[in-house]
Amino acid sequence: AGAWLIVTLETWYADSADGEGRLGPAELERLETTLAAHADRHALVLLHHPPLAMESPGLDALGLLDASAFLDIIARHPQVRGVAWGHAHQSLDLYRGGTRWMCTPATCMQFRPRDPGFVVDDRPPGYRVLDLHDDGGLASEVVWLEGYRQ
Repeated sequence: AGAWLIVTLETWYADSADGEGRLGPAELERLETTLAAHADRHALVLLHHPPLAMESPGLDALGLLDASAFLDIIARHPQVRGVAWGHAHQSLDLYRGGTRWMCTPATCMQFRPRDPGFVVDDRPPGYRVLDLHDDGGLASEVVWLEGYRQ
């Protein structure tokens, strides 16, 4: 997409007991190979399961099982400007080095951030808008559907 490489990853696997995710060796190798082949482009990596801890024990148990291998790959490729995911039913937006890490809220109910369980928050449904600029800039905002009634 213009100056950007957008990489989508599959984190679902058939024998997931509780809803956690995993990339597995083939998907991790595909990510490594794709990023290496396109080192001249800014990259955005998208996946479903959280690769970072959400500081909520219940949600963190349902994250990406091979997150450390994923994080190692991202660290080797400085052209990765952003990583975005869902699954946690809440918003998160932070920087680690030159990479922006973003959790996208759910289009249904949200879970209260940093709660040890799965407590439904009073936030409405939401979504994240991403604007990718040719110079590698990445603008993003979360839009909450205020006034939404289920």
